[in-house]
Amino acid sequence: MEIPKKFKAPNEWKVGYQSFALKAKTLEEYRPFDQSCSLASKLFDPILKGQAGNKKWNPDTLAWK
Repeated sequence: MEIPKKFKAPNEWKVGYQSFALKAKTLEEYRPFDQSCSLASKLFDPILKGQAGNKKWNPDTLAWK
């Protein structure tokens, strides 16, 4: 299996995401599927591209530091 270079959520996830986000008490800002995918990309893309290095994810700033 080839590791992707960027995060891409399967379209099938979109169907149940809204219900899941409400039950999980996801921040309102990330309840829309596209917004949550954008955040996931910020987290995963640097890892998938080998750019995270020794950086750590900062959950307060939502960025690698």
